[in-house]
Amino acid sequence: MAQEWEKSFQEFLKYAGKELRRAGNELKQEAQVLLENQEKLKKSLRAVSEWAKATAKEVAEVAQKHAQEAESKWSRKVQTGFCGFGKKDAPRKTWGEPVEKISTEPSLKAQKTAAPKAASKARKASEPKAASKSPKATSKPRKQAASAKKASAKKKN
Repeated sequence: MAQEWEKSFQEFLKYAGKELRRAGNELKQEAQVLLENQEKLKKSLRAVSEWAKATAKEVAEVAQKHAQEAESKWSRKVQTGFCGFGKKDAPRKTWGEPVEKISTEPSLKAQKTAAPKAASKARKASEPKAASKSPKATSKPRKQAASAKKASAKKKN
C-alpha cells in the first residue's frame, strides 16, 4: 500500500510539474506580449509628445508674427494720420516716451462733413412745420363729403 501511495504521489507530482511549467510558459508569453505593447505605447507617446511640442512652437511663432504685423500696421496708421492724428500729432511709439501734442481740433475730414450737416439742420429748423393730420381732424370733413355725395345721388334719381 505504501508503494501504491508513493506511486500515485509521484504521478501527482509529475502532473503538477507539467501544469506548473505550462502555466509558467503561458505567463512568460503574456508578459512578453505586454512588454512589446508597452514599448509600442512608449514610442507612440514619444511621437505624440514631439508632435505636440512642434505644433505648439509653430502656433506660438505664428501668433507672434501676426501680433507684430498688427502692431506695425497700427503704428503705421497712427503715424500716417489715422484717427485724426497727424504725423506731428502722433502719439508715442513706445510707452516710455511722453506724448508731445495731441490735437484737440477736429480733423479736416471731420470739418468737411460737419459743415453740410449743420447747414441742413439749420435749413430744417427754419422751414415751417406742416400741419399734422390726425384722424379726429379729418373725420368730420370726410363725413360731410360722404353725406353730400348721398344727397346729390338722391337728387339725380
